[in-house]
Amino acid sequence: MKAENGDLGKNIDEKLFRLLVTHVQDYAIFMLDPNGYIMSWNLGAEHIKGYPEEEVIGRHISLFYRKEDIKAGEPSRNLNEALKNGTYHSEGWRVKKDKSEFWADITYTTVYDDDGRLIGFAKVIRDITDSREQLRWHHPVQLQARCDLSQPIGRTHQWLDRQGYCLQRH
Repeated sequence: MKAENGDLGKNIDEKLFRLLVTHVQDYAIFMLDPNGYIMSWNLGAEHIKGYPEEEVIGRHISLFYRKEDIKAGEPSRNLNEALKNGTYHSEGWRVKKDKSEFWADITYTTVYDDDGRLIGFAKVIRDITDSREQLRWHHPVQLQARCDLSQPIGRTHQWLDRQGYCLQRH
């Protein structure tokens, strides 16, 4: 009888957890297979990325990367870093279904089965474009550190690109 109650509690916990992950909308939470193909999708992923579940399951994560990042091997590099370290965190530009870009806070975590075999990766993404833009305009001194500081700061003007790097400085 105890085993049955234990199994019942485990099933309820699993269902509650699945409901929680499925309905979170501020975070994209999904699973990738060991090669980077999407195995699950939540409402947050749909909200942030713009793709409904039926359009992404089975597709590779490179779908969300800019062309230059794909050419540079970033998708596989991110998975390899997570595989090597157990987790990998980064920020960077990602692409939505409508081809617009957003600044993402991204965490990959390796997931293993009970026998220690790699199942894949949990991937959690948050769109931090708005908070990044606020930092950029309200804290310009912090961003100056990304510019060439070999010249005195004094009264200078600088133009920053979307990543906050100097394009021009006078």
